[in-house]
This record gives sequence, C-alpha cells and structure tokens, in this order.
Amino acid sequence: MSRARVRSVCGRVVLVLGLVGIALPVAGEATAGALPNTTTPSLTLNHTIRTTPFAGTSSSMRDNEGSTLVPNDPAHPNIGGTDSLWLVEDNGKAAWEINPYTGLLKSSIQDTAWQATKQYNASTDSGTGATAGANRDPDIESASYDRTTDTIYVFSGKCCKTS
Repeated sequence: MSRARVRSVCGRVVLVLGLVGIALPVAGEATAGALPNTTTPSLTLNHTIRTTPFAGTSSSMRDNEGSTLVPNDPAHPNIGGTDSLWLVEDNGKAAWEINPYTGLLKSSIQDTAWQATKQYNASTDSGTGATAGANRDPDIESASYDRTTDTIYVFSGKCCKTS
C-alpha cells in the first residue's frame, strides 16, 4: 500500500464513535435553512451508485446507514485527488470510501480497524478516548465531516452486547 494511500485512509481520516442522539438534531437545523422555499418541490435522479457489489470489485455494502461527503483538498488530498463519499453501515461493520461521480471504490475500513478506533474524548475534544471495541461497530448509524478539523465523525447507538 502506498504511503499516500495509508496517510489518506489511516492518518488523515480520523474516525470517532459517539452517540447518534447528540449530533443529529443539530446537523438537521444547520442544513434546513439552505433549502429553497417552493410550493412545488421536485427531484430529478442524477445517477445511481452500485454498492452490491461496488463497480469493478467483489466487495458489497450490506446495510447503508449514513454517508458524508469529504471534498478534495489539495493540502490534504483524498485518494485519487477527487471528492470522496464515505458510506457507513452496521451489518457489514464497515465504512466505504467511494468516488461520488463514478461510484468506484477507493478504500474501506473493516471490523478490526473499527474496533481499534479511538472514541471521542470530551475532555480533550478529540479522538483520544478508549478504543471502540466490539460493542460499537454493530450499530453504526451515521457519519459527519468537520472540514475545520478535517475529521470524519462516525456515530453509533447502543448495541447488542452491552447497554
């Protein structure tokens, strides 16, 4: 694996597990003001992205729970130098980085890496908490990108083995 690819997947993209209920209400309020006010809203399909399997691979997503767009930044380029769409799921215990325009799979983070990921630590306001362990990735719910800190936050609910 090239140094740039390792940096992009492991060093630059810091994934932090937290509780969904804290972040989602705030995120919804911030984006609602940007929507147009129209009496006849309509949607038009631009394109679809195949995830079972991803184009040109045998890898498949099982249960999309959420996504976040990470715009390419020349100072911290994404794989391939393009925007990245991160898709997260709990059934497959994975995050998938894809090119949002072509649907091509760029990278993924699987079960073992999730379990080693550091959780958010409120006292340091960073991903320096305890490792997530096996009780967080079975209930991944959503993701959000913070452009200011160049951090992806992945939110999990309570799940399966503990309360």
